[in-house]
Parts: sequence; C-alpha cells; structure tokens
Amino acid sequence: MADLVNGRLNLSKGKRMYALLMISIASGIVFFACIGVRNLYYNQLIAALGLTNAEYGMLGSVNGIANLIFYLPSGFIADKVNTKTLLVISFLGLGGLTIWFGFFPSYICLLIIFFGYGIFSIFTFWSAMLKYVRLLGSEEEQGKMFGLSEGIKWGANALVGFAGLAIIGAFVDGVAGIRVLLFFIAGLYIAFALLILFTFPGANTATDEPVNLRRFIEVLKVPGTWLTTLIVASAYMAFAAAVAYFGPYCADIIGVSDAVASGLAITRNYVIAAVATIIGGLVADKFASRAKVLAVYFTLGIAATISIMITPTTLAFGIVTTCLATAFFCATRGISYAVMGEAGIPVSMTGVAMGIISVFAYAPESFMYTMMGSWLDADKVSGFNNIFIWIIVWSVIGLIVSLVTAKLKLGEKNNVIGSKDGMLDPKTLESIE
Repeated sequence: MADLVNGRLNLSKGKRMYALLMISIASGIVFFACIGVRNLYYNQLIAALGLTNAEYGMLGSVNGIANLIFYLPSGFIADKVNTKTLLVISFLGLGGLTIWFGFFPSYICLLIIFFGYGIFSIFTFWSAMLKYVRLLGSEEEQGKMFGLSEGIKWGANALVGFAGLAIIGAFVDGVAGIRVLLFFIAGLYIAFALLILFTFPGANTATDEPVNLRRFIEVLKVPGTWLTTLIVASAYMAFAAAVAYFGPYCADIIGVSDAVASGLAITRNYVIAAVATIIGGLVADKFASRAKVLAVYFTLGIAATISIMITPTTLAFGIVTTCLATAFFCATRGISYAVMGEAGIPVSMTGVAMGIISVFAYAPESFMYTMMGSWLDADKVSGFNNIFIWIIVWSVIGLIVSLVTAKLKLGEKNNVIGSKDGMLDPKTLESIE
C-alpha cells in the first residue's frame, strides 16, 4: 500500500506507469455507454430507440443533471475512500446499468439508466480519478501526467469504438447490432472491475483530515478555484459540443453515410484526441505557464470552428476542419486541470476542489443537449450554426480566463508552485480561514 511522499504517491516507476495506464483507460471507458455510444452512433441509436433529437438529447441532459448533483459529493468521497475501492464499485454498477440499457427499455427507464450512469461515473469515480492522476506526478509533471492520461484514455476508446463499429456492421439489423454492442460494453465493465480488484496498485489516497463546512469554505475562498472552474468549463463545453455534433453534422449536412460518419467520429474523438492530448500535455510542460499554452489552444480552436462555418460543405473541407477543431479542443480539455497549481490550489485541497470545480464547470451539460437537439429538430442548418457559435463563445471565455490566470501568478504568490508538498503557504492559509 503506497503512501504519499512530498505530495506524490510513493510507487516504483513501473507501478506508477501501470497505475497511470489503468486509471487512464478507466477514465475513458467509464463514459462510453452514456456518452460514447450516444455520440459515435448517433443516427443508429436514435433510430433503434425511436426517439426525436430533443428526446435523445434529454438522455444526455438527465445524465448531466445527475452529474451536477454528484460532482461535489464525489470530491468529499474521494478524500475519504480508497481509489481502488471506488473504481471497483463504479464498474460493477456501470455493467449492471448497461445490461439493462441493452434490452431497450421504456423511455422512462432510459432516463433512470442515464441518471444512474451519473452515480457510477461521477459520484464514485470522477474526483477520485482526477485526484489519483494528480498524485502520480510532481507539480512540474502535471501537464505530462494529465496529457498522457487523456491520450491513453482516447486511445483505449478508439479501440472500443472501432470494435463497436465492427459489431454493428456485422448485423443486417441495426437494432440487433446496437444491442450486442451494449452487452459487449457491459461485459467490458465487469471484466475491468475484476482486473482493477486484482492488479491495481493499492495506495493510501484517503486523508484523515475532516471533511466539513469549514474546509468547503476554505476551498471556495481560494481564487484559483474559480479561475480553474471557468477554464475547465470553457474547455469542456466547447469539447463536448464538438464531439457530440461533428458526427451528425458530417452525416446530415455534408452527406456521408451513417457508417462513415461513425468512423470519422471515432477517428476524431479518439484517435486524433489521443495524439492531441499527449502532444498538448508534453508541449505545455515545456513552458513556465500552462495557462498561456491553454490560451493558444483556445485561439486555434476558435479559428478552426470559424473555418467550419465559412468553408464550403464538401467532404474534404468537412473532414479537415472538424478534425482540426477536435484536436485543439481535446488539447485544451486535456490540460485544463493541470493549471490547478498555477492557479494556487494546493494538493491538500484537491478532492474537494475537484468536486466544486466540476459542479459549476459542467452545469451547462444539464441542459445543453436538449437545447441543441431542439435546435436541430427545428432546422438542421441553423441548428448546427448555433452549436458552432456556442463553441466559439465558450472558447473566447476560456482564452480570456487563461490569460488572467497566467497574469495573476497565484501559484507562485501562494508558494504552491515550487513547494515540495504542494501545500499553501501558512500565511496564505491564515488569510482564507
């Protein structure tokens, strides 16, 4: 059982890399049933379930509401329960829900299932996963750790995504193909739970510090909590809209087949994402300020999205521009949490801070999919343009806040950056108590 030494898990290099590999794969496939299937096989699944775009979007919104409810509690439980235990519980729960999903139950049951996904992908998993990744590396390695984690995650998802496409393609009946795919994912969840149980490195990630209102208020008073929240929100809202709707955009506007649209979506959302996040994280660690690097990534994402709107709707332009935009938004999302130290958030506050950041950063997810589905039901061309505007607005916010974070240098002022344990300077701690 590994302990913390200087704010980092005391694991051998081999165990540390294996732990990073496992936690990264877990962080990818944990969302595959509730997000991956919904985004990658959009037209196939909506036909199998017999839903409108708005009803289909409501599944994502209900999941977003559940996520919103459980983000904050996930931060508290991450500080009190061992990560390994939480991972096993998460994957067993997800396996059971996905088996139920595979029987295509009533719409009410589907809403319950997608709410349940929020319990096992957020409450018992989210903050615990982010905390574990942060503890695997020193402050100077945060860009690399989060970038590698995101890259491995997308690489694993690409394999599952292409396997899913092959499964669906093996059936003449698309409904049967989707059902078998869901059962395959459920089996993968249960198998991964057993793999974690017997091979994942044990570590003392739980803390003895009491989790109470006073500690919650301490984290709220750290300015970096709010700067990081806005950065994470901007990165995720642009990213989420891109990966959810670039696929149907290629099918409905550019005119590719559903199978080709799914293949392109897997390539964009996972293969390109894997490369972009790894490179994005490694590049970020080459610079003193990751916030400045984020500002550059946001700027490139804005330019790519504008290009989608103004270039002709041909196959070549559509593939190139959507792939470029996806790459830049994956890079921003990959290192958005890596600014925590630069923003002045100490390691000792990681779990609670992750929960608070997630509650506010992902709040728009509770309504965005229903809203965007309604846009598309009304008119596809104007609907996709509205989605692109949404992406651009959030990216501009992220650009501005990233520059502000770099300018303030709160991590240096509070002695979080450069300290051995990633703790706040005592005088700073006194000022926020």
